[in-house]
Amino acid sequence: MKHIAGAICFDQVFHQLIRTLDGNETVLENPMIQISRQEMQLEKWLRNNRFPNVPILSLVVFSHPKALLRTSPEDQDLGQKIIHRHLLPTKFLQFEKQYPEERLTKKDIKMMIKCIRDQDTPLDQPVLEQYEIHYDELQKGIFCPSCEHCPMVREYGKWHCKHCSHQGKNFHLDALRDYYYLFGSEITNKMARDFLQISSPYLASRLLHSMNLKSIGVTKDKIYYLSFEKNLWK
Repeated sequence: MKHIAGAICFDQVFHQLIRTLDGNETVLENPMIQISRQEMQLEKWLRNNRFPNVPILSLVVFSHPKALLRTSPEDQDLGQKIIHRHLLPTKFLQFEKQYPEERLTKKDIKMMIKCIRDQDTPLDQPVLEQYEIHYDELQKGIFCPSCEHCPMVREYGKWHCKHCSHQGKNFHLDALRDYYYLFGSEITNKMARDFLQISSPYLASRLLHSMNLKSIGVTKDKIYYLSFEKNLWK
């Protein structure tokens, strides 16, 4: 179900969804492609789990009352798939008339519910991929907790802010925690230097070693495994 305001145009030539709002055009993900992919995934899941073959019916439902839906004259059949929310009960009745026979027994439904619960796992999608952000677009370095200036520099065993003169010893831990949530636990000396914006491999090595991290490999090929399950500030 889509909660999108404005004039919505389905471009079937380039498979785009174009939203016009306040004179501005925005290209959005085409929900027709999305539901087609979901239909195939569900069909494969039913087949792999040996459930009876059942019709899979999908709809794109716009919930915003002021969404204006448009398409080209040759694509009028999209009206069978793309509807406003107030037509949803009518569509359910239409489906019931289209498929009056029972396709799944109560036992099938109970087994299906159990199977879905057993196989349900959270989507483990990288944050940058989820929001379509490239690594080079990130602001790297250590942010000053006082004025948010970035990057801080390492001098005499402490991080110093050139903007407000704030300083502290373990500010790199916050930055590495961000790295952990963005990229996962694996990090090398080179990755740490780039993300923390430091040039010295010896400093990067000391910072990583001070965290008592598990690691594999030696020298430049060494991989460290970040962990924030315990209080690293102590």
